[in-house]
Amino acid sequence: MDRVVTYIPKLLNEVEELTIRKKKLAEAIESEKSQRLERQDPQTRAISVLELGESGDEVVVQISMKKEKEDEFSNLLNVMEMQGSSILSASTSLVCRHQRVVCYNLHVKSQRLERQDPQTRAISVLELGESGDEVVVQISMKKEKEDEFSNLLNVMEMQGSSILSASTSLVCRDQRVVCYNLHVKMDEKPCEGDDYITVLKNNITSSLS
Repeated sequence: MDRVVTYIPKLLNEVEELTIRKKKLAEAIESEKSQRLERQDPQTRAISVLELGESGDEVVVQISMKKEKEDEFSNLLNVMEMQGSSILSASTSLVCRHQRVVCYNLHVKSQRLERQDPQTRAISVLELGESGDEVVVQISMKKEKEDEFSNLLNVMEMQGSSILSASTSLVCRDQRVVCYNLHVKMDEKPCEGDDYITVLKNNITSSLS
């Protein structure tokens, strides 16, 4: 139990650090640079934060990670609420059963943040295993078209990715914000010297534009 209590605040700190980092890179968010995520070796989790509306007090948080304990998700929600956040909606998705990788999708209301240029989507990528050819992709964005998810899957497969599992979650109904959770196998890796995660994220962004 002590280990869980120590672990959850560290996870929340990463969410806060990512939000701060996003603010500092506000100009880069609207450029190609916004699609590049610094790779961690080894990577234990991936987190993305998408601000909603003009007030700056609502965000969608997505976390992908290996599930270690059954009560991790409930502990996370409890700690976030104790720290002053209201959980407006929350869902989980087991995207990779054999590696116990889960995706958490949260719609959170917290203390007002300083507004920067608005984001249209947030993307995070978690590498799985040592081979580097399997990843979990999480995307949060406002849903514009009914068929955009199926179109995204089709384009990714045409670009050399195999979709091993895929799920969606409507986290904010009034703003039509959805979370996409994908377990992807990269059948065709980019040329030597390319960062395949950056290439994958750029392909996803291009498909959704």
